[in-house]
Amino acid sequence: MSVNNIPVDISRANQIEVGHFAIPKLNYFQDIPELNRERYTIRAMITNLRNQGYAELINQILPFDFIQLSDQQLIEQIEKSIVKQIDACCNKGINSITATELNTIFHLIQIWGGNTGRSFYFRSNGGLDRNFNIESYRNAVVGILSGDVDKAIYFFKELRQINIAFASKHFSFWTRSFQGFKQQGTIQLPILDRLIFNLTYGKSAQPDYRHYSKYLNSMYQASAELGISVLSIERQLFNFADTKEGKEWSNNRSSK
Repeated sequence: MSVNNIPVDISRANQIEVGHFAIPKLNYFQDIPELNRERYTIRAMITNLRNQGYAELINQILPFDFIQLSDQQLIEQIEKSIVKQIDACCNKGINSITATELNTIFHLIQIWGGNTGRSFYFRSNGGLDRNFNIESYRNAVVGILSGDVDKAIYFFKELRQINIAFASKHFSFWTRSFQGFKQQGTIQLPILDRLIFNLTYGKSAQPDYRHYSKYLNSMYQASAELGISVLSIERQLFNFADTKEGKEWSNNRSSK
């Protein structure tokens, strides 16, 4: 059975065709909520970076005493730091952003994304010397800020060991302050990771870059129907996925 992508009653999750975009009926609200997860993997990510020889990098980009923070406090502190630094960079223009500023923002977002992004830093995969290119990232940011998603994806593909799940985390942070109701001009770009892919499409596989355009169109349709920005919808879906009802929804969607 195929249903529209307007919010669907949770009890009908098993009636939705796999591959058909749908979101559950929730008490959606406008503001972007704080991230709320049962378990965070940021500390594991930091440990992996230290073990791979990036202790100095950690010390440079995490100047606060994160050891004393709870996991919830840590992720909130990193998120606030990312938003603050991106706002400062956007205020002075992309051509004025230094390589140091771009590097700091890039790695903070990678760490915020958690331990599934660890392979980017593994020496066995080439480490930063092979996987990261600051000019490719700068060009990707230009695409992000101008609303040219294809350009952003093109240059992100030049970075090794990064898929759409992590690329879209960068998309999301760099566009948080943009308008999120009309799919034109400088727009908000939501995260598409495996969890959201499963929840919205019923597919348990890892999403790919080729899935992003369709997902973006569907999220903006949902935004228009709900009158809520796409980043707010995506964050509320992400938090919902960790609840009992959210797990049931995702399991029912992907178990067909």
